[in-house]
Amino acid sequence: MVGLIAFLYETLVKAENGFLTDFKEDFWLLMAPPIIFGIPAIIIDQNWLRPFLKKISFYPSIALKVAFYTFAIILAYSSIIYWNFFLSETESVHHVAFLLKYILIWSAGTLIIFLFIGLAERLDPKTLVSWITGDYHLPKEEVRVFMFCDINDSTSIAEDLGSNQYFNFLRDFYEELTPAVRKFKGEIYQYIGDEIVISWKIDKAILNNNALNLFFHFEDQLRRKQSLFLKKYNLVPTIKASLHYGPITKGEIGITKKELIYTGDVLNTGARMHEMCKEKDAPLVISRRLLKLFDHSKQFQSNEIGTYTMRGKSESIFLYSLSKN
Repeated sequence: MVGLIAFLYETLVKAENGFLTDFKEDFWLLMAPPIIFGIPAIIIDQNWLRPFLKKISFYPSIALKVAFYTFAIILAYSSIIYWNFFLSETESVHHVAFLLKYILIWSAGTLIIFLFIGLAERLDPKTLVSWITGDYHLPKEEVRVFMFCDINDSTSIAEDLGSNQYFNFLRDFYEELTPAVRKFKGEIYQYIGDEIVISWKIDKAILNNNALNLFFHFEDQLRRKQSLFLKKYNLVPTIKASLHYGPITKGEIGITKKELIYTGDVLNTGARMHEMCKEKDAPLVISRRLLKLFDHSKQFQSNEIGTYTMRGKSESIFLYSLSKN
């Protein structure tokens, strides 16, 4: 996007000043380096640089990231100068001016990308898009599925590890699980200590049993990473979760600190259902109303475990435990 804006702006300026321009040459000069060098740089950043930067303090990590991307930009356009790709006669002579111009353009682009990624990581990508499009500006009603998922015996784990080590444990725990949320079309609503609250629009939750499969993917992922947790914390975390659905109102609240929130009985009910996991020794508890919406008979086994009546409510909710066949 930054490359296209820069290309259009430069083309207009040249046209206004009576300079003929090679549109194809200018276009590839602005777009090819970010594609050829930018994509590998992002892959290196996400897979190797980012895990290292998390281990050092904030300002050194920012400085290293800026240095890394600056090096990538200089490498890209230095290669163009060396091989004389897409360069006009003037640009071939004035190498320094040429290099500085494109370093400034792509430094601005990189900064914008950093800001967008930072917001997306803090709001969840889907929530960020909803915020940008004004979806939360006015209260809005919709039907959503909610999963309340937390770590078994988290209190004793916290006592054994101590505050600082427990925080590192939670960070590793969420880092292993949260990428799957996007894979199964979910949205992270909240982190509450050792609990993560995930939501779906009803159609996305039911599609391909996404909401059910996410929980069992969590369990599988923790089993795959048990050696990591044993090595670092001398334990392997296990989880429990509840699933329920219903109408909610979503919107933005707050003045000095705005927050996107959901309100509705489904949140209170789902949280109370979560308490039944421990009481009934059931890793996954789901309401019968929601279970009926899934095509679960071949892939999962369900067992009725009782009913639950919310305080102040007359209607009981039939609850089922769910396991994988």
